[in-house]
Amino acid sequence: MNLAQFADRHGVDRSTAKRWKDKGLVKCGRGGDVDVRASDRNLKAKKLGKFAVEKKPAVIKEAGGSEVTLADIELRKQHALMRGHELEVAEEEGRLVDASVARNEATRIGRLIQDTLATMAARRAHEIAGELGVEVGPVSAALEKHIRLELKEIAGSL
Repeated sequence: MNLAQFADRHGVDRSTAKRWKDKGLVKCGRGGDVDVRASDRNLKAKKLGKFAVEKKPAVIKEAGGSEVTLADIELRKQHALMRGHELEVAEEEGRLVDASVARNEATRIGRLIQDTLATMAARRAHEIAGELGVEVGPVSAALEKHIRLELKEIAGSL
């Protein structure tokens, strides 16, 4: 078995097997073939290659009591960094609006609607009274009353 085949046998690349050879862990005969028994014995003693002991991932307890590995934490970190980058790009492209700007615009629109509804009775009472053939006063009073009730209900649901 040559050095490349020995490296494959142990799941490492050829350069790692060469370093082991340089350190005297991999023994080769005169023809360059690996002495598999002697080399395996050396690697087993050092727990290298296919004899390596699997390392358990470090576990950390979170505040809630759940356990997470460092790999989980790194993944969360990468996700958060990626999300932050996505938000920066969205802001640069104009797809995000500052919350205070949105709130101010919503308030402006809400006031415009409220003012329009509040003055609707005075603006439309004459037309409605004319269509119905009745006096303007009672129509205007009824409209104002019902519009105020609707505005109160809207305000209560916000």
